[in-house]
Amino acid sequence: MKPIVLILAIIFLVVSSISGTGNYYGQSKISIERGWIIGSQSPGQVELNGTLISESENQKILNLTLDTRWVLAQDPQTGELKFTYLGEIKEGENRYDTDSIVEIKYEPKIFQDSPAPPLPVKLDNERELIIPDSQIAETAHDLRIENSSLNTIRNITDYVNKYVQYDIEYWGKSLSAQKVYQIKKGVCVEYTHLLISMLESEGYETRYISGYVKSQIWQPHAWAEVKLPTGEWIMVDPTFGEIGTLDNTHIAIGSARDQSDIYDSLLSYNDATINRTKEKITILESEKSDPKVDLDIAYDSQKQRANITITNNEGIYKFGSYSYTAHDVLRSEIILLAPYEKRILIEQINQTMLPKGFTYLLKIKAQFNDKGENKELRLDLPKEKELQESEIGQLDIQKICPMSAILGLFSIALFFKVSKQRRYRLE
Repeated sequence: MKPIVLILAIIFLVVSSISGTGNYYGQSKISIERGWIIGSQSPGQVELNGTLISESENQKILNLTLDTRWVLAQDPQTGELKFTYLGEIKEGENRYDTDSIVEIKYEPKIFQDSPAPPLPVKLDNERELIIPDSQIAETAHDLRIENSSLNTIRNITDYVNKYVQYDIEYWGKSLSAQKVYQIKKGVCVEYTHLLISMLESEGYETRYISGYVKSQIWQPHAWAEVKLPTGEWIMVDPTFGEIGTLDNTHIAIGSARDQSDIYDSLLSYNDATINRTKEKITILESEKSDPKVDLDIAYDSQKQRANITITNNEGIYKFGSYSYTAHDVLRSEIILLAPYEKRILIEQINQTMLPKGFTYLLKIKAQFNDKGENKELRLDLPKEKELQESEIGQLDIQKICPMSAILGLFSIALFFKVSKQRRYRLE
């Protein structure tokens, strides 16, 4: 009798157990409980294979609790801890539980940049999920910076983050990069397939990473790892817009070329079936990071803009997730700072629809990873300004004026309504 091979795709079910206030970029300690259930109507022998957890410079395994009959082997290239169970099962349910505790901190030390790698002579045409077509390759090449691999990776990641619209309707569909490029929608799997396709078309070696992340709740998640020409590997999350320094809830389980290679397998000679139990993830510790940058907000009243100054205080390259918020205005991008670089970002403030002759207080916030700055700017609008009815200002304001002016503002709000929806990303 030939053995039956069952493949269990890694589509995780998750129960969250959170003891923290949010995602940070410092060190964390997290417990991951996972389980497998093999069911059978008769006793028999099976072979169960899969990936338990990964270990790397970013993620250290502190403790493992598992069935003593499991055989573990670590992949020296990827750090994946693979397991094999070969033995007898009884009739009914056979449950196997594991508990891992890991310490996570994404803090790459990048001391040098290098030119972008040579373009590939030939791509792996057998990988249908990540093979680029001419449009993908051309777009990626337009984002290439010949003398800078780091800026090329930044440009491509930031492009994918903004180009693809997160849509939960695509959960579990695992679309190819070419399809994602056409429809511009997907979830983390689609973001990562497109990113890998674009990076590999420019000569970069990549890995597809599967694991978990905490958004509003714990969710299965996918991101990528890219090899620099200097030999180092750095993590890249196109869904969240993070490079190198990922937030400390990214738990790496396994790696592959694309989503199609992420699975557990069961080999049996009887009618055995395999299922996964609900994962339980608990944050034991979580700390903010010290990115060793200075961040300052200044207001240029003549040019009606906020000047955000970010200064790198170390002699290494730093990637950061930057965001600027002013009421319902949200702008974000990935920033790469060179050693000791001072970067000034200009955020224009729309004042055209505010009534003239009054003073306003504008609350704004700028963020670079865990480094944040809040400021309340005083805007004095002279009486000479004319009210333009082309758009409504997007300001979080407190009015210093008599009651009649407040009523005037309320009347204007009845005629003008502009809202910019903040994109909600849930993995």
